[in-house]
Amino acid sequence: MSNPSSPIFDQSYQPWEGTFVSHAWRAPVIAWSSMRNMIRASGIAFGLVYGLAALVLGIVMLIVLAEAKIPSEAVYNSFGASVFISSLLLVPVVGGNLVSGDIRHNAHLMYFSKSIYRVDYMAGKGAAALLLLAPGILLPCLLAATFPAVTSFAPVSNTHLVRVFAALLALVPVALLPAVAVCMAISSCTRRAWLAGIGWFALFAIPWVVGKTLEGARLKWAHLVSFNGNVTAVAAWILPLPESGTSVLADERLKYADPWMSALILAAVTLGSFALVFHRIATAERRS
Repeated sequence: MSNPSSPIFDQSYQPWEGTFVSHAWRAPVIAWSSMRNMIRASGIAFGLVYGLAALVLGIVMLIVLAEAKIPSEAVYNSFGASVFISSLLLVPVVGGNLVSGDIRHNAHLMYFSKSIYRVDYMAGKGAAALLLLAPGILLPCLLAATFPAVTSFAPVSNTHLVRVFAALLALVPVALLPAVAVCMAISSCTRRAWLAGIGWFALFAIPWVVGKTLEGARLKWAHLVSFNGNVTAVAAWILPLPESGTSVLADERLKYADPWMSALILAAVTLGSFALVFHRIATAERRS
């Protein structure tokens, strides 16, 4: 029988024996620590889910690379597929425990008893998720960009390939920041990581199904309903058109004639989600 006077959470004082760093390096320290803790706590889940995502992406890449002849189009097709698969499978595993774990273990009191602000905490947690998720989008797209450039009969200049790579680097945060922000917001509202994962899955999958249904009804604004639709619309305008010949991207730009609206929706969702996380952290800190 446990001692009723013993604390539920052992938060006894332990003297700091490390080296103090400047304030700018505190968010990276949180990011590195969060990555290690997530991998240590969910190593098997990470391996299984990343393996499943890699298998699905590998099949998709074979289809994309078999049909693509222009790097821009290959990146566009693979980007949409990798964002969908990463958002569906990887985001809930990576982001579900970002804030809920700290709430569950009452860790915010220990975080904010140091010279760490809530912005530092959010930046560190978000950076950890971004670093774990980015390879799931970057690697397939880089493969899709370089393979057609090497094997295509149509000549592709190095300048165009550099523009494709630069556009890809700009697109990765466009896709991941809103996804991580929403998953962090859901994670901050529960103590259980699996509930946060289910919440993200519902918020991602249901609008996607609704958007696809509305697209079937030929509504021009159908893509604005879903996360993946908005990201795809922005990608169609950021990726450069090929140097010569016709392009699927040109047709996609006509289809998504309002990328600014999609960008505004993604920005609003990101800011609103981070605001909710900030509020929930403040509430957890006061209760601690």
